[in-house]
Amino acid sequence: MAITSREVQPKKGNLQHTLSTALIYIKYWRLMLVLLALSLAVGLAYYVFARSIYYSKSLVDFKVLDSPIAKEADVGGAQNVLKTRRLLSQLNSRYLVTRTAERLGLVQGTTDYGSIRQAFLRNHRVSLLDNNTMMIEIWPYTREVGRAWPRAMIEEYLDYQSKMRREYRESALTRYESELGEVKRKLDESLDRKVDFEKENAFTEMFIEQNQLTEVPREMVTVKHRLRLIEDLRPQVESGQFSLIDKLSLFSAFEKQQPLEVGAMLRKRVGSTPMSAAQGGRIENEVVVVPSSVTQLEKWEELEKEKRRLEEELEKAKRTYLPGHRVMVALQGEIAEVSQGMQREYTLAKERFDLEEVRLKDRLRTLEERLPEYREVSKNYDAFRQNYEILEKGELAWDKAHIELSEKIAAFEFSAEREIVELRYLGLVEIRDDPISPSKTKLVYISLALGLVLMVGVPVGMEFFNDSSHRLQEVENAAGITGIGLVPLCDRDDLENIVRSPFLDSKIPNFLLESFRIIRANIILNKMRDEAAHVIMTTSARPSEGKTTQAANLAWAFSSVGEKTLVLDTDLRRGRMHGIFKVDNSEGMTTLLTGRSTFEDVIKTTEVPGLDVIPRGPIIPGSTEILCKPKFEAIIEALKSRYDRIVLDTPPVLGLSETTSLQRVVDGVVVVIRAERTPKRDLRAAVELLLKAGAHFYGFVLNAVDLSKPSNYYNYYYYSAAYYDQYAGEEPDGQLVLPEKT
Repeated sequence: MAITSREVQPKKGNLQHTLSTALIYIKYWRLMLVLLALSLAVGLAYYVFARSIYYSKSLVDFKVLDSPIAKEADVGGAQNVLKTRRLLSQLNSRYLVTRTAERLGLVQGTTDYGSIRQAFLRNHRVSLLDNNTMMIEIWPYTREVGRAWPRAMIEEYLDYQSKMRREYRESALTRYESELGEVKRKLDESLDRKVDFEKENAFTEMFIEQNQLTEVPREMVTVKHRLRLIEDLRPQVESGQFSLIDKLSLFSAFEKQQPLEVGAMLRKRVGSTPMSAAQGGRIENEVVVVPSSVTQLEKWEELEKEKRRLEEELEKAKRTYLPGHRVMVALQGEIAEVSQGMQREYTLAKERFDLEEVRLKDRLRTLEERLPEYREVSKNYDAFRQNYEILEKGELAWDKAHIELSEKIAAFEFSAEREIVELRYLGLVEIRDDPISPSKTKLVYISLALGLVLMVGVPVGMEFFNDSSHRLQEVENAAGITGIGLVPLCDRDDLENIVRSPFLDSKIPNFLLESFRIIRANIILNKMRDEAAHVIMTTSARPSEGKTTQAANLAWAFSSVGEKTLVLDTDLRRGRMHGIFKVDNSEGMTTLLTGRSTFEDVIKTTEVPGLDVIPRGPIIPGSTEILCKPKFEAIIEALKSRYDRIVLDTPPVLGLSETTSLQRVVDGVVVVIRAERTPKRDLRAAVELLLKAGAHFYGFVLNAVDLSKPSNYYNYYYYSAAYYDQYAGEEPDGQLVLPEKT
């Protein structure tokens, strides 16, 4: 059964676990006291050597006034807020601190802000108390500076602002007047450039020509539309489907859309018919539209009305007169005359229709000839207008600049002496004659707080970064193997005397003997099911963790119960088993492996009955390689027939190759871990290497557990001397009795 402790599997929130954890930090009590003392010492040193800081508080009444000629009225007070912030920034400026120090005579000449802060003024602050009051807080190094500084600072600010305002006004007026003259010159140049531009580009002629040509595209559209109407109307007129009246009506409707203008000249082409003229040919003659051609356009309507009247009279006369009667003949003559008149009207309308077609085609040709000219003139005119607008914009910009500069000059002339911000110093409201810093009470509190933080933080940090452990459960969780025992921290002589007592009159604490008896019992319980624990290997992750002493005392524990036991020192580099048992080391494992010695030569009998040892022997180069060869297996098989138990003391696992190779000849491994020293990462690495080699673990031994520490005593109190008899078998007369073999 593996060893357990009171802290095995602690539950979070468990009182015992909390107490156990708290006891861990008691080991740092000396460090805690040192840190607390150091913190208090730092606080005391600061109080002794720090400069005294005083305090004063003053009030200042202020008003922010708007200029009466401001262009933008500050209805909502936003400008006043900005001015107030600007005022606070100026009063808190480094420049004002330097000027105030010069005003008080604290410094002479140019002195930087840092030197003034270091010598006279720790800090200062101007803040807004209400809408009309500011508060000045001063933290000087002397009382006198605290009393005089606020008033001097306000006076210096007012003088400085007045001076700067005058200088700014003079500089601004000079600059604005110079800029105004420059703007005036630019404005005149702009006007001259515009006039020259108009002359160079013949603006008037271009404007007239452009206006004349503007109607060309529109008139072309109109002419094309009229020609399309003629093309649609001509087939209807020339076909035989319509009567003379219908044709005259069509001509009349066409002429009403765009009647001929009196005086218009038409060109008639050669051809026997109007159609041939419409189709195009050389020019025969020119026709001018006269007033008779225009004013008598609707005469056919009167003739048609007269014809209907005569036809009605003829019908009436037929009922009275015979066909040859003179009345009938007269009416028929009149009707014929009217019909001839209508035929003449049709002929005239047809002639006008043909002339209109000729005129429109001639006009369209003329317009098409002028269209490129129109486009060129329009392009030039647009370019001219664009450049002209640029000149006008430049002129407007200079006009605007001239007006604005004139207004600014007028504003400066009018409001040069007006105060924008008025300050009135109200006096000191608080002055501390005693230093406010360093404060004894505050310094004590800070020192104690710092000391407590260090007292808690440093141990917690050390524990957090400490990768070792002294608790079995933590090691089990880290390594994944079972703890089979622990060995308290004690003198090295006591540990080594276990294998030599009682024959050398050494006294061994009984609780120390019990530790190895517990380890022995757990090894027997943790053996493999099908094999006995004949060959036991003790090893460690790193050197100097106590594996050699543990191997020797473990061999004693087996021999003490009557088992014939052999200790085999396989640490062929640094093995020291011969020193523990006080045997000759001239022959040992190295000579046995190299064939220079026999079993009888190397097996040394110790003073403990049933306990033999094969020491390391002299260091022979290359002997460690033989441990990995079959010869060593044959040696172990031969020794197993002679002994009940064989305990191998092997080199550390990490950094050496022998230990992992020895897994093939042993029945199990005992890993020795030094409490509060062996890193958990090294332990995990060693266990992983052994597992890869096929090792069977009996468990680990936690070595050198300091039971004097409260945390360890709380967890392992049953390992203390008070739990057992002080010395094994001690009688009242002081004689030592051998422990019985069980």
